[in-house]
Amino acid sequence: LDTSVALRLGDQKLAPGIYYLTVARRDTDFVLAAIDPAEVHAQMIDPYMANRTTGGTEVILKHEKTDEVSSVLEIELAQTVGAQASGNLVICFGPHKLSTTFALLPKK
Repeated sequence: LDTSVALRLGDQKLAPGIYYLTVARRDTDFVLAAIDPAEVHAQMIDPYMANRTTGGTEVILKHEKTDEVSSVLEIELAQTVGAQASGNLVICFGPHKLSTTFALLPKK
């Protein structure tokens, strides 16, 4: 994720910057983590292995089982109709649909 403005993902705020995003299952929750790339590089691992790190800014995602099975990983930022700077982050894979709200935060 590369953002030049502050974002709100779910109930968490992200400062402008670059982040590696990971999704992990924790008990019954799916958790999205936004991790500073410097933390991943400090562990001398490649970006595709960022899920081996811990920490970052974490957001619990809403999980739904769907009848429609996605054959590929789908990630979408779906803008709310009538809103210019907010919507839903939606991740679909297999029978799973994960989502959280997002909003661009104005500069103060």
